[in-house]
Amino acid sequence: TKATTIPTLHRNRPAPTQLALALAHAHTTGLTPHQPTPTPHTTPHLPTYPFQHHHYWLHPTPDTSSASGQSSTGHPLVASVIELADERGHVLTGQVSTTTHPWLADHAVFGTVLLPGAAMLDMVFRAGIEVGCEHVEELTLHAPLLIEEEAAVQLQVVVDDPDDSGRRTFAVYSRPTGADATTPWTRHADGALASAVPAPMPAAMDQPAAWPPAGATPIDLTGSYEQLGTRGYDYGPAFRGLRAAWRSGDEVFAEVSLPESEQPRAHRFCLHPALLDAALHPVALGLVGEHAAGALPFTWSGVSLHAVEASSVRVRLAPAGPNGVTVAMTDASGAPVAAVDALTLRAVDVTRLRGGVSPLRVDWPVLAMPSVQPAQPWRKGVVVGADPLGLCERFEGLTATDAIPDDASVDIIFIHCGSDGDDGDSLAAAHAVAERTLHQLQQWLTNPHLTHTHLVILTQHAIPTTPH
Repeated sequence: TKATTIPTLHRNRPAPTQLALALAHAHTTGLTPHQPTPTPHTTPHLPTYPFQHHHYWLHPTPDTSSASGQSSTGHPLVASVIELADERGHVLTGQVSTTTHPWLADHAVFGTVLLPGAAMLDMVFRAGIEVGCEHVEELTLHAPLLIEEEAAVQLQVVVDDPDDSGRRTFAVYSRPTGADATTPWTRHADGALASAVPAPMPAAMDQPAAWPPAGATPIDLTGSYEQLGTRGYDYGPAFRGLRAAWRSGDEVFAEVSLPESEQPRAHRFCLHPALLDAALHPVALGLVGEHAAGALPFTWSGVSLHAVEASSVRVRLAPAGPNGVTVAMTDASGAPVAAVDALTLRAVDVTRLRGGVSPLRVDWPVLAMPSVQPAQPWRKGVVVGADPLGLCERFEGLTATDAIPDDASVDIIFIHCGSDGDDGDSLAAAHAVAERTLHQLQQWLTNPHLTHTHLVILTQHAIPTTPH
């Protein structure tokens, strides 16, 4: 039997080209490649149980390779730090996305994934450790950091050199990964770091034997995250860490812990953002003070970190002014973890979120009819197809523009763009209307006797022109 050897790979030829040549060669020898018959499309049945969101693919980790002059911080969000020359401060750099940090996809506000304010605070904690100023005197958030699906964002935390009192100012910036050099960086937050000794924790949190405090009333948290969803907070599993809560006067005490999937990562953060964010969920639920739906952290004042790598904490929340709260966090033994002298919240501007109300909209203003008559009013109009509006006389049986008589004195042609009836299949009806309108438009453009006419396409109920 005669055998033919046909190479499908060639060192100096592109693989698609060589494969096409191999198929052509096989055909010349009498071997016709078999093309399988495509199977008919079928719609699989949905399972009767809820979807189980388990990920088995390995996610790529951010590139933490150190360039000249850089050193690793070990932090998941800002992995590298470099000391600038001429005593101009330090810069921490990193990159985030929902691919490399999938837990971020569980933090959405009004349908838009945002980097939590707690994450910015944790990056500032790391920056403070790098420069020896671990007390966050103030952190003010100016713009939300939106994270698009599978799109990476570059991060920078710029820390200035200390002033005479040892105080350092800082700012947090972002820019889309892959952007050219002309793309500006967005300033999301700024503030100041200090090396002051943290203040002691509140006395109410120093007694582990009295947890929850005596006289505190349990709070029913059934359906709490569904309730948060109605207020604009779309929290996924990674951020659903509120376990229990109690009320004592104006104060609220809570137990918060990370889900099992995030606990192995807690040691890489100063204070895991999902844990700190969950500690504030009683505020979002309206249990501490009154705050607008979708309110987010705006200003953190007097933030002290006493311990790192926590995966569960006890929290004390108390009102601090009309839009603020104080926060104190300890571990199960009563040892302090973190404290916030004052946290001010502010309602998020949904027009700045892609998932919220867009700042751009289609408006339909009512125009007054001109009082001046046109210089050359049109003499005669015809309607092609149906005329549900009763605009003008129409030729009997006229269903297309090419059927208009050549000697007809027509100045304007109306084409009613609508379905012939309700057959129950809206998709098929839409395709039929689009195809028919395109055909009539092509006829009008190619008919030399209609070059002097105007064409008006009429629609009904196609676009809402009023809010309701």
